[in-house]
Amino acid sequence: MDGTSPVEPSLGHWHALYATDIQGVYALWVVPVAFLLFIRLVPRQNPSMVAPGASGLMATYALVFGLETILDPLAGGLMVRWLGLADGWMATIVMFAFVLLGDFRVLLLVFYLLAVGSRASTGRPAEIELGSVVARAASWTLLVPVATGVLVGLGRTVAGPLHPQVLWLVYELSFLVLAGWFRHRLIPRTVVAAQAPIAAYLRDILGYVAIYYALWATADVLIMAGLDVGWALRILPNQLYYAFYLPVAYALFFSSWYVETSNVTHASR
Repeated sequence: MDGTSPVEPSLGHWHALYATDIQGVYALWVVPVAFLLFIRLVPRQNPSMVAPGASGLMATYALVFGLETILDPLAGGLMVRWLGLADGWMATIVMFAFVLLGDFRVLLLVFYLLAVGSRASTGRPAEIELGSVVARAASWTLLVPVATGVLVGLGRTVAGPLHPQVLWLVYELSFLVLAGWFRHRLIPRTVVAAQAPIAAYLRDILGYVAIYYALWATADVLIMAGLDVGWALRILPNQLYYAFYLPVAYALFFSSWYVETSNVTHASR
């Protein structure tokens, strides 16, 4: 989602910085590399406090998507330029594929933990059919790009050529709507009170995701208004998306916060 492109003399100060590999690649690697080293070298001290028995899943999830996070700016930035494909359709396909992977990682975590909570609440065995969870997350991942394509297509039909950032803005706002619906509708309907830690954790994860999507959308509005500072603002959600999503999701997953909060809530009733 960083939209990195080669620097042009006409770019504003912040746009020029945004288009460099320092911002678009190397600065996005620091935290993920440190995070991968941490989870491989430092043993976990506590079992999962959110979903007991799902610690192995989170460890695999963090490793796989940690590597994907490092590969994303490499493939979408440096690699397409090394191969001479930066200005062609292949670069667009690569960028689009990684955008979908970035959303898929969130929805995969959501649907897996919803399945864990649903089975635990009914007393059924804790084994989860990972294939069905992956398929469900993948199908929901496609909803936002399809909706974006339809809305942008209608916009072009009605208004003619649109600002290049309109595509990203519509995508960002569409995912914000989806995250809000999951957070306020789907999770409360699916997770029973006995699985309150799972519900609270997923609401916080979706809230975190909503923050970086809202910042991206705000930045794009500024950019469309001709304000160079919009590119400076865009650097922040890039870091939240690439660098800090997995460390936040991992740390909260193994935190005792949700169990303690749930116990206090039940004790006060």
